[in-house]
Order: sequence, then structure tokens, then C-alpha cells
Amino acid sequence: MLTSKRFFYIKFCLLHLMLLTILLTSCVNAKKRNEEYKNIDIHLSVSNKIKKQIEKFNIYLAKSGILKKYNITPFLEHHPVHLTLYLTDFDVNKLDDIKSEVKKIASLQKRFLIKTTYINPSPSSFVMLEVDNSSKDGKVGELQTLCNESINNLMKYRNKNAAIPAWAKAIPAKKKSFKLYGTPNAFKAFDPHFSILAGTFKTDEQKTVFLKEMSNIVKKYKYKSIEAEVLSIGIGYVNSLGQMTKEIANYPLK
Repeated sequence: MLTSKRFFYIKFCLLHLMLLTILLTSCVNAKKRNEEYKNIDIHLSVSNKIKKQIEKFNIYLAKSGILKKYNITPFLEHHPVHLTLYLTDFDVNKLDDIKSEVKKIASLQKRFLIKTTYINPSPSSFVMLEVDNSSKDGKVGELQTLCNESINNLMKYRNKNAAIPAWAKAIPAKKKSFKLYGTPNAFKAFDPHFSILAGTFKTDEQKTVFLKEMSNIVKKYKYKSIEAEVLSIGIGYVNSLGQMTKEIANYPLK
């Protein structure tokens, strides 16, 4: 009888040890899977005209006092100018495949001109230099085409379990887009722009006051639309605000 109980006890301990091992292995593997994904931005690099236009606006903002008042540093001071085509969590183990796909897209696209339209203090507290994305003679323009191609060719490498941004959850179309493509700005929802700066606020009231003040300053600014040439398609790691921290690769258009 004692032998039987001892055997049962040993068997019981081994079973629990096996279950614990499986659980720990699953946790480790889950952690490894999370570490395989990083925010990577597929973007366009453009001629220096855009940088100069943003620099001019930043000087105007500095003189207005709003940057100092809200302790805001324009992105241009630490990050390169870029226009995002597709930003999502990508599997870094597939980086060579991503590079290959982007290089192919770049090799088939001729250089083209883009036109800035207006400066937009958006509800998200980002201030953006918007870019014309209208169709030309009933045909989809180069910007929309490149965005579509980037998503179609690269979404197979994205993290399908990535968390949806809080602001996108409240907008059904954006939420659906994120679930399908890993970004709320895909296809018809694509909004090409250059990010100038972003404010961070503890309360909605503070953000509302900032946006009202920024909007008034922008209205008084003597903005002039310009054209700039798109030179290349790049790949880069970005921070939580979508600003590039390290460019991985850059492929010139033909």
C-alpha cells in the first residue's frame, strides 16, 4: 500500500513538473515572439525643399512663443524629414525579405513631384504639413500607388497581434483598417503628410487649449504651397511618435 502511494506521489510530482516546464517554455517563447517585432516605417525621402519649408515654419513658431510655452521640440531637430507609406510592427527576422520587396518597388518607380497643401493642427495634437493626394485625370497618383503596393507586398510580415492605438479604437473605419493591415492609414484612409511636431498633455482640456492657440497661429502664418521631388524609398526604425531613430536602408527611384 505504501509503495503504491509513493508511486502515485512521484507520478503526481512529475506531471506537475512537466506542466510547469511547458508553461515556462510558453512564456519564454511568447517573450521571444514579442521581441521579434519592431515598429518599422516604409517611407519616402524627398528633396531639401520640404526641410527648408518646415524650418521656416519652425522659426515662426519659436518667435510666437508657443514652443517654449508648451515645452515642445519640433521633430526636425532630432529626426529626418520623411513621408510615411506604411508604418507597422514588422517581424525583424524577415528584414531581408522586406528590404528585397521595397527595393523592387523603388526600382519600378520613376522620380515624381509632390505638392504640399496646408499646415494642419490635428485633433491628435500632431501638427502636420499635408500633401496633395488627389487623383490625376481619373487615375490614382504615385503616392497612393506606392502606399497600396507597400501594404499589399509587406503586410504578410506584420505582427497580427499588435495593439490597436487608443485613438483608432474609437473610429470604426480606422479600427477595421488596423486589424486588416496593421495600420489605421491604409488605402482610402491614406493621408500623406510630413509630421512637424506633437504636443503631449496630461488632460484633454490642456490639449484643447493648445490646439486652439496653435490653430490661430497657423492661420496668421503666410503659408505658400511648394513642390518637391521624391527621391527614394527608405526603411527605418521609429519611436512611439512615428519619428525615425535609425534608417535601415534607402533605395533610389529610377
